[in-house]
Amino acid sequence: QDSSQVILNPEHPLEVASWTQIINATEPGLATLTSSGEGSLLLVKGTQGMTNIVGLDNAYLSQSFIPPQLDGKLSIYNPSQDGVNLNWRLGGVSVPGNSSLTIDWPPLDRDQALIVSSSSPVAMRWHQGNDGILQNIALDTGQLSGQEYTLSQNGTYTMQLLGEQLFWVNETTSGWNNDSESTTSFVHQGDLEHLQIAEGDSSRMIFESGANGIMMIERDGENRCISLNISASGWIEVEAPWQDVRGRGEADIIRSWRDGSHFSGMAITLFADTENAPYGAVSNGWAFHLSRLSYEFTSSISGLEVAWSGGAVVTNHPELEPVVLRVPAERGGPGPRFSATIPSLYPVAQGTTGQGYFNGEIELTSRKSLASYGAYEVRRGWYGPYGEQLGDVSASALASSEDWTAFPGQLSLLTDYAGWVPVPSQAAAETVWHTGGEQILFTLQSADLSMLISEAT
Repeated sequence: QDSSQVILNPEHPLEVASWTQIINATEPGLATLTSSGEGSLLLVKGTQGMTNIVGLDNAYLSQSFIPPQLDGKLSIYNPSQDGVNLNWRLGGVSVPGNSSLTIDWPPLDRDQALIVSSSSPVAMRWHQGNDGILQNIALDTGQLSGQEYTLSQNGTYTMQLLGEQLFWVNETTSGWNNDSESTTSFVHQGDLEHLQIAEGDSSRMIFESGANGIMMIERDGENRCISLNISASGWIEVEAPWQDVRGRGEADIIRSWRDGSHFSGMAITLFADTENAPYGAVSNGWAFHLSRLSYEFTSSISGLEVAWSGGAVVTNHPELEPVVLRVPAERGGPGPRFSATIPSLYPVAQGTTGQGYFNGEIELTSRKSLASYGAYEVRRGWYGPYGEQLGDVSASALASSEDWTAFPGQLSLLTDYAGWVPVPSQAAAETVWHTGGEQILFTLQSADLSMLISEAT
């Protein structure tokens, strides 16, 4: 049954609009909820269960939270050595250093959800009863995986390896996790206890208690977090929490993509201490493999190879002057536009020039928007044998800039050009989108194309 409801924002700045709906289902079904504004959704079934509360900065160790406006309890853990004060409208509590506190929630006579603020980062969970299942929050990253945890509740903890191997220690025991034994489970009873990974990769820590609880199962590659704990400007080298596939053959690499032991693509979010949040997101990046199609010809040149990679046709014999494919000249019109470059170098047995006549049909099978941000700096890089050529081609329009001709390499003096500009890089050929300080609307999309080629008769 379709229904809609209008929720008005409260007038007080420390209150947030809240909506609760009871759904009685006599048989399995699907309920779809849509909202005109951002919000968080909590599903409660029965009278037992628990969940972590994510902060307003999308970190689980935070200084601002909005707990659900549902009858239950709030457990607050303070990981610092000093006491912390938590405040909300017409109320507040104090939590001593390196300890936890449980309070009834919500406060009496409060009809709207409340913003809870703390003087230093804390972790918060909402629960009804003592049964439930959830992921423990890593203290070194403020996210749902990392290398340092606190065991503050009685129950069963299961540690999952994210990577190749790790060595963990706590107050009573220690152990290794690797490919042959990727999980470790143990029961905690009694006082608060710390667990730390002393060597190796990161992990997830899942807590369960009793026979009731709901937890969303994420993809294996989701939220693999590592703590950098450094100050840096420019390129840094980080050991990713996946298995190393350097030196392996193509079949092994493809197998690692399928079983999840190594990534075929990566989305990276960098968190740091900012003015408004201790674990605020300051940068996002994406890395993915570009397909490469190779064509070999029988010719007087031994081992001649022509390859298409990342939008360019290249060859292992540069004296043949490979042609670089160019982007469409016009993308105007209303709405977003999609463009793709597809290689058309298909030799035929009867051809004398290495290319024949073909009929082609291209179909866009799927298209997804992966991210959309307002940014002030967008960089693009290529890692591989043809990266430098691709970077040069994307910035070829710079040749018409008088500022760049007079002051090469000086972005601060480049006022007569907007577009890609090559920048020095140690790891890959890299370009930065130059707008002279104007905001950039950055959108990342992925699309699947199928192409049917047949030789023209």
